[in-house]
Amino acid sequence: MLFRSEALRRRATRGAPTLGICGGYQILGRRITDHVESGAGEVEGLGLLPVETVFEREKVLGRPRGRAPSFGGAPVSGYEIHHGRVRRLDGEPVFEAEGGEEGCRAGAVVGTSWHGVFESDGFRRTFLRWVAAERGRRWLPGTEPFAEARQARLDLLGELIARHVDLPALERLIEEGAPTDLPRVWVGVAV
Repeated sequence: MLFRSEALRRRATRGAPTLGICGGYQILGRRITDHVESGAGEVEGLGLLPVETVFEREKVLGRPRGRAPSFGGAPVSGYEIHHGRVRRLDGEPVFEAEGGEEGCRAGAVVGTSWHGVFESDGFRRTFLRWVAAERGRRWLPGTEPFAEARQARLDLLGELIARHVDLPALERLIEEGAPTDLPRVWVGVAV
């Protein structure tokens, strides 16, 4: 059985679309230097993208918006939450935003620090059209906006809970807390 890293390398070598988001993006790069989260120091990446990552103490938190020039200029938004600062050494940016360029694309390998980008309907459709074309597949995008599909799922979940949960008991738990006589299970703690 192949190690996952070798499977990713083979996939990229075949020219198959490969995507890394946040930590996955960092791993696709050449090197990660981390004295903050893992304390592992300098670690070689997979070398599939011309980027290097250095972890800093201050965490990046944001709700970036921009366009995806590599994917038809589709509008895109997402969120960031990471210590790693990725520096693109070559390749092309995936997104252009007010804060500058973000991500890296080198051939069929794509990486970004932005989570949630596939909630942007235009970007998701354009990206999946590109993946299908790269794989020689015919693909037609759906027309339902992601926000509507998500809302329908949340409504269904709410209906299922209302139908199958003892709501008065749940309200008592919220108001009064758990009963004090419940048995406790301690995991990993000697008592």
